[in-house]
Amino acid sequence: QATEKAISPGRWLHTGDIGHFEGEFLYINSRARDLILRNAENIYPVEIEHCLELHPEIIEAAVLGVPHPDMGQEVKAIIVVAEGCSADIGILHTFCSERLAAFKIPSQWEVRHQPLPRNAAGKIMKNILAGESGTAWPAANASQRVVHGRPHRHVYETSLRPGAARCTDPGLRRSVL
Repeated sequence: QATEKAISPGRWLHTGDIGHFEGEFLYINSRARDLILRNAENIYPVEIEHCLELHPEIIEAAVLGVPHPDMGQEVKAIIVVAEGCSADIGILHTFCSERLAAFKIPSQWEVRHQPLPRNAAGKIMKNILAGESGTAWPAANASQRVVHGRPHRHVYETSLRPGAARCTDPGLRRSVL
């Protein structure tokens, strides 16, 4: 059935990729299903992921769209920080604001200390991340989870005010201004 949907009667293959031509070269931007629609703005998660991975304390990042009652979707970043580092969401927000448009800056942050799930090809499994992190607004699954006796993740929510962050984990409540 999926094959029938992917190949049109004219024998065109619909991959679900979004790209653009520059001269004779085709550049693939993202998958259509990964596209985040926020207030009629198209946001490509890969652009934000590349920005986040430029930060020296971030090992890997995944960006997802989560539902928002007014804007359609909001940007959520799930990051894995290097061992011995603690992510300061205010600093990460400033780091992103120097490189991205304001509407692309994540408003929700999830900090992990373990690698993100990957498939056999090495790609991050965003469908699993979306299921693990939930998609409720605000900050899904705010309670701290323990895996192998260690805190697994912390969920942060930021306002649109630069440098403001609030940890929604009751065991780690803090403010960064």
